[in-house]
Amino acid sequence: MGNAKMTKFRVLFFLSTIVIVGIVGIFVSYYARGYRLNLKTLKFQPNGILVIKSDPDGASVIINNELKTATIFHFPPERTT
Repeated sequence: MGNAKMTKFRVLFFLSTIVIVGIVGIFVSYYARGYRLNLKTLKFQPNGILVIKSDPDGASVIINNELKTATIFHFPPERTT
């Protein structure tokens, strides 16, 4: 009787592990491709990345009338000016 319960537990544990690893794998895959989870809509949205090089160094970057610092930042795909 105890052996049957242990077998059911092992099968349930195995299936749960498969489901959890699959869900985490999907999140990691989307994140690696540049998508971020929007917590307001609970949907994945693509993010843009902008790389600007200037010669000489130290140029000011203004996006949507805001001065951006010289760090890496991600911004959602909205209309920018």
